Amino acid sequence: MKLVYQPSELCPPLDLIAAAFFWRSKADRLLKVDVEIHDEDGNPQLATEDNPANVPVNGDFDEEKQVNGRYVRDYEDANLLKGSGETAEIQTDDLRGCVVNIPGLTDDVWQNTTLKIRKKAGVIDPLTDEEESGEIRIHAIDADDNWVNVPLDTDLAPDHYVSTGQYADYDSCWIEGIKDGPITIEVEIVINGGTPILVEKKAMICTEKTKAEWQQETYKDIELMLGIDISNFSPNAEFSEVDDQVAAIYNYYGLFYGFEESGYLWMGLAKLAGAEAYAGMFDSSQGSNVLLTFIAFTPYDDTINDDALELLSTILQEGAFNIFKDIAWQFKAYHTSGLCALQHVFINDADAVDFSDWQLIDNGIENGFGSGFITGSENLLRREQFDVIQPSYDQMASLLWVWVANWFGKNPVPGGSSFNSAVPDGNLMDENDRWDWIIHQTKGIWPRWIYTPSVQRKIWVDMSVEDLAEPHSWLIN
Repeated sequence: MKLVYQPSELCPPLDLIAAAFFWRSKADRLLKVDVEIHDEDGNPQLATEDNPANVPVNGDFDEEKQVNGRYVRDYEDANLLKGSGETAEIQTDDLRGCVVNIPGLTDDVWQNTTLKIRKKAGVIDPLTDEEESGEIRIHAIDADDNWVNVPLDTDLAPDHYVSTGQYADYDSCWIEGIKDGPITIEVEIVINGGTPILVEKKAMICTEKTKAEWQQETYKDIELMLGIDISNFSPNAEFSEVDDQVAAIYNYYGLFYGFEESGYLWMGLAKLAGAEAYAGMFDSSQGSNVLLTFIAFTPYDDTINDDALELLSTILQEGAFNIFKDIAWQFKAYHTSGLCALQHVFINDADAVDFSDWQLIDNGIENGFGSGFITGSENLLRREQFDVIQPSYDQMASLLWVWVANWFGKNPVPGGSSFNSAVPDGNLMDENDRWDWIIHQTKGIWPRWIYTPSVQRKIWVDMSVEDLAEPHSWLIN
């Protein structure tokens, strides 16, 4: 194989792993063995123990693979293709490419040579005191975009290096990150049964994107999985114009909860709470129809009018989108590339993510869902209430309290206690009163949610937004 950088239009930008072997003489055999991993511009990364080269996790859904009706991440099988038959094509932007070239070795030499590429076993990650967790897959592709998996720790010489080998023309090599974490990549070459020549390079398998880039990934997910484009969402639009987009955001929470039900507690509860907000948006968009209900069931006065309802709908829509932009991308990053992806964002933008909370969540997902995991998950909910959505409640506080309380005083978890029951004489617009309701030991939203059996939680989350919203709405039926 020719481990020499060769850009391709298939999956830009390209990284590569390159090993150059220089033949000197029969006596000296190999003069030099080197391994390089290149950055996005094709330049060698000067990887060291403390600063390993980067290879991203191929954890998106670009290849549109489904198992039992559920989309799976691109790396979850070894097939590179999107579609099938005549529509099949390589469709991913997270592979890192190379061409493998070892000049100077003739066919006669290759016939008596073995070459293997593998993950070096037994290397301990000093941060975890456990074996390095990173994993890769390698593919070879020919000029016509035919591809084959390149087996790790298997002699590649007969099929890939001897001129008559069945994959001798597959001279474009692609590296796919399939599990986040550090890895030591080792190349072994043995000529005529001689002493193995070993060379290794440190790498970190981690998708390093900004918060804004991860947000764009969530937009792509929603368009793929739900067929709705939310990139042009406008909170100031009439609800009838953004109804499908709002529902798609809440349905996305539900889909993501299904990826890791016990671990993604915030996502599941966000689907239920979102249905309550959806009910408020729907009702407030109904103008005179809902005004008649206000007159019949609330202490109505002339502050309840079309303008107030329109303002309420806008506030709710903006609040929903603000929550989505602040937290959904965090789950996308973690689901794609683990804790390292969030750490990368945190290092560059500490306000974007509460990294210590995600460490607690990650530890829980990996080692059992103990109290630390519950605390980390609960803190995401606290961030949502105190930092993200409170400005929306401050805006709503200028509207008539009674009918806002009627809409938003119900527990989003079926069978849960209302706000007035948990916090008598409290003010839902006040973040501290609201938080008292959320975490109330016997009547709180959060305890009601986390202590409900997972089977029942899944049943609720799988319901449509409209069905979940109906108990919170005057007009949805």
